Amino acid sequence: MVTTWWDGLAGRVLLAECQQVNAKKKSSEGALATTEDGLEFSGKKADRVLIPWDEITDMQVNTAETSRITAGRLLTIGVFALAAKKKEQFTVVEIETQFSTFAYMASESQSSVIDVMRPLISALKSKNQMDGTNVPGAAVPQTAPVAVAGPSIADQIRELGALRDEGLLTEEEFAEKKARLLG
Repeated sequence: MVTTWWDGLAGRVLLAECQQVNAKKKSSEGALATTEDGLEFSGKKADRVLIPWDEITDMQVNTAETSRITAGRLLTIGVFALAAKKKEQFTVVEIETQFSTFAYMASESQSSVIDVMRPLISALKSKNQMDGTNVPGAAVPQTAPVAVAGPSIADQIRELGALRDEGLLTEEEFAEKKARLLG
């Protein structure tokens, strides 16, 4: 019998209420669970996304903050609502495959999502260490260093600014990361 890194992980509900977010900034509400075939997002609008186990290369759990103007604030305080945006914090689960990245937002705390995801992330990390896959925390084979030109510091700051403008980074996080780049 062949064993796989995902043995024993099927049948778990990871996020009972979450939103799948795609590149077009559209989201779909549903649940993320494990099946025999992979991770499955089942949307409330009958949409279903299956991420096969053997295509998953990395998983991360992060937090994101968004700010928006609510109709109640706009009606109550008028134009001052632009300065008094409602801030919401989400936990984001990113699942990377060989072909794309899937993002799921949940209103649960980051620590509770990590607790639920821990067996899955640990199994994937162990698999990557055995394979020698270059994933954070995985064993990296020793090779001669290769010079690779990455994005310039100015490009990285522009990208951070775009993330801040989209509400994915707070002003404090932007300033901290910018200082680190310039540091």
